[in-house]
Amino acid sequence: AEGAKIAISGGADTTVDLSHVEPGLVLPLSEKTAVDALRADLDRIIATAHETVALAGLRPAQIDALYFTGGSTGLRLLVDGMAAGFPQAARVSGDRFASVATGLGLHARRLFEASAASTHPPASTPH
Repeated sequence: AEGAKIAISGGADTTVDLSHVEPGLVLPLSEKTAVDALRADLDRIIATAHETVALAGLRPAQIDALYFTGGSTGLRLLVDGMAAGFPQAARVSGDRFASVATGLGLHARRLFEASAASTHPPASTPH
């Protein structure tokens, strides 16, 4: 499924191998088909971005940049829809394949470093 998502995010038609469900089951998938199936979810993501900005006490015109990362940002409808709501914001793209994992790794390091520091206080130095 991940390969199909990558293929359609590039605008290509592809197939989805579902042989684990039924031997020989392979279905065609196009970007249009995926977008049609995901439209309500994409609209909800865009609406949530606008709601988040409003809850922060900001107006869309105050947003300078939109940072896109993760595989779903390969869907043009999502990126274009988000950008349309914040037209003055620069589009900044992260590594769609690794930035989410990198962020999780950095967060885990902070958690474990903080945990280690609280359970193992630094040794006192002799006077």
